[in-house]
Amino acid sequence: MCFIPELITTNGSAELDLKLSDNITTWTIQTVGNTKDGKVGYGTLDTVRVFKEFFVDFELPKNLVSTDKVSIPVTVYNYTDSPLNVNLAVKEDSWFALEKNAPISISVTAESTNMVYIPITILESGNHKFRVEATNSSLTDIVEKELSISPNGYKIEKVVSTGILDEDISEDILILDNIIENSASARVKIYPSAASQSIEGIENIFRMPTGCFEQVSSSLYPNILALKYLRDNNIVDEKLEKKALRYISSGYQKLLTYEVAGESGGYSLYGRSPAETVLTAYGLMELTDLSEVYTVDEKVLNDMNKFLYNKQSSNGSFKITGYHTGGASSHEELALNAYIIWALSESDPDNEKLSKSIDYLKSKLNYTTDNYTLALIANCLANVEDKEVNSVIDRLINNIVVNDKYAYITSNITDYYGSRRNSQTIQTVALTSMALSKTLTHSNTNNMLINYLISQKDPHGTWYSTQATILSLKALNENNDNTKLNSQTIVIKMNSDSQNVEIQDNPLDYYEVTFDNLNKENKLSIDIENGKAYYEVVEEYYIPYDSVNTDDDDLDVSVFISKSLSATSKSMSSIEWDPLTVNDILNADIWVRNTSMDNIYNGMVTVSIPQGFTVVEESLMALKESGYIEKYETSYTSVNIYLRNFLVSERLSLDVKFRASYPVEITGLAVRAYDYYNPGIEGNSMPIKITVTE
Repeated sequence: MCFIPELITTNGSAELDLKLSDNITTWTIQTVGNTKDGKVGYGTLDTVRVFKEFFVDFELPKNLVSTDKVSIPVTVYNYTDSPLNVNLAVKEDSWFALEKNAPISISVTAESTNMVYIPITILESGNHKFRVEATNSSLTDIVEKELSISPNGYKIEKVVSTGILDEDISEDILILDNIIENSASARVKIYPSAASQSIEGIENIFRMPTGCFEQVSSSLYPNILALKYLRDNNIVDEKLEKKALRYISSGYQKLLTYEVAGESGGYSLYGRSPAETVLTAYGLMELTDLSEVYTVDEKVLNDMNKFLYNKQSSNGSFKITGYHTGGASSHEELALNAYIIWALSESDPDNEKLSKSIDYLKSKLNYTTDNYTLALIANCLANVEDKEVNSVIDRLINNIVVNDKYAYITSNITDYYGSRRNSQTIQTVALTSMALSKTLTHSNTNNMLINYLISQKDPHGTWYSTQATILSLKALNENNDNTKLNSQTIVIKMNSDSQNVEIQDNPLDYYEVTFDNLNKENKLSIDIENGKAYYEVVEEYYIPYDSVNTDDDDLDVSVFISKSLSATSKSMSSIEWDPLTVNDILNADIWVRNTSMDNIYNGMVTVSIPQGFTVVEESLMALKESGYIEKYETSYTSVNIYLRNFLVSERLSLDVKFRASYPVEITGLAVRAYDYYNPGIEGNSMPIKITVTE
């Protein structure tokens, strides 16, 4: 709960006043202290009970959308020694309609509780508050909770404009789809420096799933890069540093759990044998960067180095081990080796064993034309200060495509994780930019490559997959263009709505304003006084479900619902003929077929938990134990299911069960399936009507 190193005892005793939150619960308390010479002592366990004789509480469903009908369970707690007659009053608001038969008064016997449902119909989307007041002749309690409600439609979110802001701009922001009324908005972001985009990644990368080694390790990188930037530029930002260190501490410890038993220093995607050389190399590079800003156990780094060099062949190449090569074939062997050697050169460029691998890469230069591989080799050569890096850079420069705003360079191979197409282009651009930054060459072209990376960001400020995101952030950090936007007021106007952004004197800050109630045609202007910044415009709106065209999806997704006899049984009958009641089990049979032209080696199925339901974890455990899925993770609003080796034309049937918690009449249970490293390869199933009675 708290760490107070400045608290020093006098004659072995000290006192401390703490404020506890007002949660009605029982706290378990233990104190820990230490002497100057490092001896540690523990106090005895004690408890503090936070208690009220009379109070009211309720739970709100997640994933709510307008037009839903939900019955909110409200519980009155009476711990007095007398029965109570309690009046319940709901603060009415325009965003919902209170049903006429809503309970007004209830009786609660002594030392017990009583729960009633308050049925409402949701009329408006947005962020709202629901407030309930419980009163007796002598007792009163009030509870108010916030909830977020989405429009009843399919959400579209996309980046519609990016660029350099070094003069006033004026742009048309158009919405071409058939939007639901009052559902369209735009977020305008201002970045005073390229490095400030790493800060945005600290929060937003946590939107991504984090169920495997590569994803967990990647969630550390934005924090590492932010701390490195602070220290390299002598910037003091205690709030940012504290947040980054908190994420790093938990992520670092979790990362170590993926070490494969019996293969010291070797890691795999899910911690199972065999250990993977490419993945371990990535982890080594990550922890090497981490060691510059955080205390990393030297033994961990040494073990990873030792594991990798034990896989080194006499010619300097490495044995590619592990089952999780995301579709990369023997044709990509040089690229996979270059990735491993790059990580080793980042970790210890002076290691004598590394020189043999550098010679191996140089011997293969005349046999590769792939830009991703060349960019990896260029970074290796730059790290060991090999003069041949200049000829590799020249080859890359000749392959770069330049237009008015940015430059990019493509790759046609598949990387270790299965990235291809646009994701692979982003990675190749990032690696090329890093090589140019390290060699201090072609700065103008490098800036154009950085502009391309910024233009490819997704609506959440990341680059769709973890590998593309981390390489892009590393490129931004390596470039460190020292752009600094002086303190000033930037005026952003959308149609007739105007907002001011007060720029502070901190290159790591980034700024965001939101404009609601957009039209199909909108006019954006941004007025800047002086200096240079980057900007991004993200459009968000909803369209009717029947306007969504899934015919061209790369994955075919269907959902069939039925009622189950129990949490583990097969479905009994369609709920159309046998309605669900509270505590019944809803069985969702999710069919996913790979109709794309490529195998998917790291697939993801995200299931939106229907409003008023909780997931039955036993159904997910059964899928995992049967080997049908690789892994799963749950949150308050969704379930992420990890797939491995989802082949072309293959069809999967995933039985996921949910328990009904409240009476509802909803539209829910949307499903999205996609290739994690190529998220453009996806398929969607629209939500369906579900009814639960009391």
